[in-house]
Amino acid sequence: MSNPHSRVSAGTPAGGQFATSVHPEPDITLTPETSPAAVGDLRAEWTHDDRDDEHSARIGDLAMRVTSHELGSFDWEVYDTDRFSRVASGKAADPAQARAAAEDAQAEAARWGSPGVREGMRTPWGAAQYAEMVAPGIGVVGTAGHGGTKLSAQRNRAVHPEWRQKGGWYEEDDEWSIVAVTFPDAYPEAHVVSAHRLCRDYRPDSYEKVTGATIKPGESYMRDQQNFRAEHREHDVVRGATSSDTYPGMVEVTASRPGSEEQRGYLVPTDEYRTRGRHGFVIDPSRHARMPEE
Repeated sequence: MSNPHSRVSAGTPAGGQFATSVHPEPDITLTPETSPAAVGDLRAEWTHDDRDDEHSARIGDLAMRVTSHELGSFDWEVYDTDRFSRVASGKAADPAQARAAAEDAQAEAARWGSPGVREGMRTPWGAAQYAEMVAPGIGVVGTAGHGGTKLSAQRNRAVHPEWRQKGGWYEEDDEWSIVAVTFPDAYPEAHVVSAHRLCRDYRPDSYEKVTGATIKPGESYMRDQQNFRAEHREHDVVRGATSSDTYPGMVEVTASRPGSEEQRGYLVPTDEYRTRGRHGFVIDPSRHARMPEE
């Protein structure tokens, strides 16, 4: 798949993943293959800077900060002091709520670890021009021509072995959907719906194995294509077509049986050819004339 070189905001997977419409998904919840290591009962010791009205605390490499906002709310953030990258952030109505939210995010970050994304890092698609966090243990990167999602080791171990990518890299056009289906709480609902659709369309066998769902006819592009090819393995299916200058109102087509390289030419009425399905147009020799031999 091709992808324009536009980049997107934090937490938004890029590429060709968005459906033009959404539909309800089956009630599917994936159970991680392995559980992350338990986080110790570490309590944060907060300090307060009266001058900047800033609350701060640190547990290991994860630091937390709460600052007052000019509109009366309080901003909180958790950042990795080792990698100088923000892990999570948000807003709260008062300092106590902000500190509690930061502590929850810190515990989640400690549970899932860091994906280690940063600007300038080497990725499977070149040097990262930007790097952002989606959720603890899930980062996204973009390069001049492509990008993808990077999972921490803890997150990647929780991906089903059928889908798990060595190194934790998942490219942005297709494989990002594996991450969203596995960790739906990390993504907006519309993205999760699109991820399920993409996995059903292009990896139907593993989708059924991983989720336990049964894909019905019409729910998977690839499964429907496989069924179409099996049903018409003894029929000529159009491989190429062009409007005819010699025979007005007709389309000149070349067709062959699925899996065969032997092609034959036919004439098909233009209006009829416009009704073709998404997987191809099947030739009916009793109605579609062969192209005259040159």
